[in-house]
Amino acid sequence: GFGIWGGGEIVQVRIGIRRPAADFFARQVWHREQRDEWREDHLLRTMPSIVSPELVRRILSVGEHLHSVEPPALHDAVARAVDALAVSLRRR
Repeated sequence: GFGIWGGGEIVQVRIGIRRPAADFFARQVWHREQRDEWREDHLLRTMPSIVSPELVRRILSVGEHLHSVEPPALHDAVARAVDALAVSLRRR
């Protein structure tokens, strides 16, 4: 799982983070089994996890420096959270 969330299918999660945020996030441990790999223009973080609200919130903390999110179910969950946030902010 990830954080307090458990249950559900464990999948291999891949999150790409662009610089300069990647330099900050490279010093953080999100999961004890994470692997970080520097690509040409981003950090690729790989770890086992379930698709959970807590993981989605952690990914959203990357903000505009987010490069990629896999698997598709996690990508879709992040996109839905972004859309919901945008709608909420427009209502104010």
